[in-house]
Amino acid sequence: MYQITAEEILTFIKSNTDYQINFSGSPHTSIDHFCSFSNVSSNSITWIKNPVNQNLSVLESVADVLVIVKSPFELSNKTISFFLTPEPKAVFFRVLEHFWAKPPVTERADTAVIESSNLDDTVSVGHHSFIGKDVSIGPGTSIGHNVSIFNHVTIGSNCQIHSGTVIGSDGFGYFIDHDGIPQKVGHYGGVEIGNDVEIGACSCIDRGTLDNTVIKDHCKIDNLVHIAHNVKLEESVMVIAGSVICGSAVLKKKSYVAPGGVVKNQLEIGENALVGMGAVVTKSVVPNTVVVGNPAQVLRQVQENDK
Repeated sequence: MYQITAEEILTFIKSNTDYQINFSGSPHTSIDHFCSFSNVSSNSITWIKNPVNQNLSVLESVADVLVIVKSPFELSNKTISFFLTPEPKAVFFRVLEHFWAKPPVTERADTAVIESSNLDDTVSVGHHSFIGKDVSIGPGTSIGHNVSIFNHVTIGSNCQIHSGTVIGSDGFGYFIDHDGIPQKVGHYGGVEIGNDVEIGACSCIDRGTLDNTVIKDHCKIDNLVHIAHNVKLEESVMVIAGSVICGSAVLKKKSYVAPGGVVKNQLEIGENALVGMGAVVTKSVVPNTVVVGNPAQVLRQVQENDK
């Protein structure tokens, strides 16, 4: 069984990250697995977001547990050790990534259809996915199963595109002719996706009408999200499940759309702003503001733990 000590983990954190960390307990505490706090067991590493909301008595019946938490708390069980850090979740998952995650394997399924010659050798492609001839994908990017990517799409390095997603389809563009019949507007743009972007399962990213739809570095898009034509997501934007970003909207750096949010076309969501769950945004949102409701109204300024 794979075993590491608290001292080894502490050395890794201090040598390879810039997280603030203090240690309390025995450096010889032996860890052989990780777990959630609700299923804590002996010889494990876990984390707590807020000790006030947890039943801490469960720690009295286990031994040799390493807890990552913001601040210490009193226990009679002296076999419990603590990593104290302002960012317990980040530290916990950085530790798991280093000590337990398996390295990615580059594979291209034999059922995938790859027309493009502009895929880096390290790109993985899952079963029954389609990559069009005018697509470019950078190193370390992973394409899931049943993904379709076509129509002038560029994807950067170290991205994850999960199963069932479609990137590059036409947006919903029509005009009404003199007979009252909808006539389709041709789409000639593409999609630009930066580096370290993650797009969840069964999401749709439409190509631009003339200019490209743009998703910049470090953006995170959840499952079942629709990004319409000509939308621009600046760096580190997060859009969560079931949200709809309508055509030509601009989401500025580090803005956040909670589950089920809808942003009307041609609006701007300001830098570091937050659109609440189920909110329907009909007016542009200024930076550092929380909006909620239908139609969305300003609730307050963004706070540290909002996102």
